[in-house]
Amino acid sequence: MDQMGRFCCCIFIILFCVQASIIPPCSACLEEEQNALLLLINYPKESFSPSSNLITNKEIHATDCCNWTYAVECSNITGRVTLIDLYRLFYWYSGDSAWSSIGSEYWYLNTSLFLPFQELKSLYLFGNIYNLRVSKEGFERLSGLTNLEKLSLNYIPFNESILPSLAKITSLKILSLSGIFKEWDYEAANYNNSEGFERLSALSKLEELYLGGNDFNESILPSLGKITSLKKLSLSYNKITGRVPISQLGFTMSKLEELYLTGNYNITDLGFICKIAISLKKLHLSDIAYLNGGINIQSFERLSCLSKLEELYLDGNDFNETILPSLGKITSLKKLSLSSNKITGRVPINKGFTMSKLEELYLDYNNFTDMRFICKIPSLKKLYLGEAKLNEEINIQELGKLKNLQELYLDDSSIDKSFLRKVGVMTSLNVLSMSTCGLNGSLSNQECGCTTRSRVHNKEKYLLLQGR
Repeated sequence: MDQMGRFCCCIFIILFCVQASIIPPCSACLEEEQNALLLLINYPKESFSPSSNLITNKEIHATDCCNWTYAVECSNITGRVTLIDLYRLFYWYSGDSAWSSIGSEYWYLNTSLFLPFQELKSLYLFGNIYNLRVSKEGFERLSGLTNLEKLSLNYIPFNESILPSLAKITSLKILSLSGIFKEWDYEAANYNNSEGFERLSALSKLEELYLGGNDFNESILPSLGKITSLKKLSLSYNKITGRVPISQLGFTMSKLEELYLTGNYNITDLGFICKIAISLKKLHLSDIAYLNGGINIQSFERLSCLSKLEELYLDGNDFNETILPSLGKITSLKKLSLSSNKITGRVPINKGFTMSKLEELYLDYNNFTDMRFICKIPSLKKLYLGEAKLNEEINIQELGKLKNLQELYLDDSSIDKSFLRKVGVMTSLNVLSMSTCGLNGSLSNQECGCTTRSRVHNKEKYLLLQGR
């Protein structure tokens, strides 16, 4: 293309962009969908209180449904509804007072009311809000939402049609079924091969599955292993023990990158994770030892087989520093959270602890004063020490050895102003956050011995040193 041709091409592109910017995006709610929303809002009222004040067509058309924040979202291109949050939708027009007459009664949602929303991508239904139920036929109708990508049915009581019906919504990418199966005899159903989660293997696009609060044990794992497209799986607050028979480990979730096992208080062994999820990048194990402390600390060494594991969350477990040598074997970690434990920092010298790739370390709400073990992590960039008992003299000397440390968070800690005069030894520091530390006034660069800009905010009572 010659120079004149390139010039003409550029002019055409500019004119096209200018014209496109002049045409406003379509944001008004379509009348047919606004009418469908009116039916949705009035449906439970008509069921329980036919004589109550129903929302009128005039009232609902007085506002654009696309502006119903968090309750409804629309496409900027077509104006069609793409998201409905049923709880927020009811509350938007009715408030809590409208539901006082329901009491302990429950009502069945007419899911055919969602069918007019041709471009609906996200639908949130919550069974523990307003005693919502969905009939067998109702679940089947949901399969008519062919563009649906995200569906939440949390705490809607289980019936036998739910999994077969959901398996027909082939567009699903995210599915949340927390608290649904508590009264379901899963093991019996799986034995008969009639209602197991293997049915969801038909959802080839499904990437995220949330099954928290269902009292499942490890017998659920082989069935979930059939859903080979999963990248994120939550089994938080179930009854997983980790004692998985070898006969049940003949499967793997090769694409699984994030696993939530938070709140499974009966876990005693973590070896099964390496067998079924070798590609994990994020692992959540918070609140697994809070009640009985039955977890075998040395079993954390087995997680070293997860060569791609970058983030590990172990908050609220009452662990002390004896866990650190085992965690040190997981050399791939970039982010480690040990908030709300009992770390003192007194790690024996003969215990190895090296994490050459660790960049973020969370130690908020611990009771340590010795920071020498932190200095064995030279790659650290962010360090969180909120609500920690600090010995300023030791801390500043030891932290000064972290030449890559860029952000230090000491929020809610009792810090003397003299601590700031020694900050200059941390030459790589860009951000120092000290909210609610009781500091007040101003601090010059000469006082803090550093080249960063310093500000003390009297109203918020925090100090922020922002860098260079």
